[in-house]
Amino acid sequence: MIYTFTTNPSLDYIVRLAHFVEGRTNRTVHEEIKVGGKGINTSIVLGNLGIDSIATGVIGGFTGEHIQQVLTEQYPRISCDFVRGKRDTRINVKLKGEQETEINGRGEEISVDIAHALLAKAEQVAPSSLVCLSGSVEQKEESNLFRDMAAILSQKKIEFVVDNSSQKLLEILPYGPLLVKPNKDELSQILGEQFKSEAEIIKGGRQLLDLGAKNVIVSLGADGALFINQSCLYKATPPNGELINSVGAGDSMIAGFIYAFLNEMAVEDCFRHAVAAGTATAYSEHLASYETMKDIYERTFIQRGDSNGY
Repeated sequence: MIYTFTTNPSLDYIVRLAHFVEGRTNRTVHEEIKVGGKGINTSIVLGNLGIDSIATGVIGGFTGEHIQQVLTEQYPRISCDFVRGKRDTRINVKLKGEQETEINGRGEEISVDIAHALLAKAEQVAPSSLVCLSGSVEQKEESNLFRDMAAILSQKKIEFVVDNSSQKLLEILPYGPLLVKPNKDELSQILGEQFKSEAEIIKGGRQLLDLGAKNVIVSLGADGALFINQSCLYKATPPNGELINSVGAGDSMIAGFIYAFLNEMAVEDCFRHAVAAGTATAYSEHLASYETMKDIYERTFIQRGDSNGY
C-alpha cells in the first residue's frame, strides 16, 4: 500500500484575472477551489495512474471537512485517514494573471499531541508499503517530525520518499530515503550554498547521496531535471509546451516515480516517468492524467552522464 503524509493540506482558491493592478479592486474572469497539499496531490495523481493510496496528515475545521468530503466523493482510489487538528485547514490563494502569484497560509502548528498521533500512524504502516512524507512542518525548532517518522519507517524496513525543502531534511537523510526531490533553489536552501552551474548542482545532489539518500531528482524548471544516484547520472529534457499550471508539478513528479518504481522499471524509466508526470501537470489545467503523462514520456529526451558530466 502507498501512504501519503501531508502535514499541511490546503484548499487552493484559484483565481484568474485578465490584468492585476496592485492597490485596486480587481475582478476575476474565472475561479475555482481545489483540494491541495503536496501529499494529497501525489495521491490524486497516483489515482489517475491507477494506484490506490491512503492519504493521511492533519486536517481541521470546516476546510478540513471539505477536503475529506471531496477526496471521499471524487477520488475512489484514495482512502482518508487524517488526524484532526485544532484549527481550520489553511486556504491558499493562487493568483493567475500575467504572472502566477501564490499566497500560502501557514498551516497547522504540529503540537506534541498531533505529532504523537502522526507517529502512531507511521507505526501502523503495513509491511511492504511505500510512504511519501510531504510538505513543511510548523513545529518547534528542536523538533523534527519527519526525522522521527523516518526513523520508525527505517526500522520497519519500509521505503519512503521525502519532499521537504528545509535544512531539517539533512537530519532525515541518514535513514536512507528512497528519493528526495528538491528543485535547484531548494537544494541551495538545504545545503546553504549558491549553485552557479549545472556541475555545482550535480555536486550538491551528490552531497545528499553521501548523507544517505538513495536517489535524488533536482528540478531545473524549464531546463528539465537531473537524476543522481551512486551508479548513474541522467538529465531529462521534456518537450516544449505552454506553462499553464505549476501547482502540483513537483508532487506529480513523485507520483510518476512511484508509479514506475512499483512497476519494477529501471531507474532511467522511473526518472523519465517522474519528469513526464510533472510536465503533464505543468502543461495542463489539472493534475497529470495517465494519458498526458504517457504522451510526454514518449517525447522526453534522456541524456546519460558520467562522473565528468555529459
